[in-house]
Amino acid sequence: MAGTALDVRPTEGALWLERYGARYHLYRVYDNEWWHFEYHPGGRRPARLPHPGCVAPASCRARAAGTAAADPVLTGRRNR
Repeated sequence: MAGTALDVRPTEGALWLERYGARYHLYRVYDNEWWHFEYHPGGRRPARLPHPGCVAPASCRARAAGTAAADPVLTGRRNR
């Protein structure tokens, strides 16, 4: 990762950023990292990637089809 990023805990903070982060140009960019947000000024939401090693969304999605289903933020399961 090159640029500005932050990792957010607890999950309530990450849920808040997931909902309101675009106001501050902060976006969750990886399906498998609910805690990781990156700063992307300029008004365009970056493509969500399955994992940090993926560089092209279409080529990686097929391999990571089950990743989003196990995401605690998307499913409502939270580690406390």
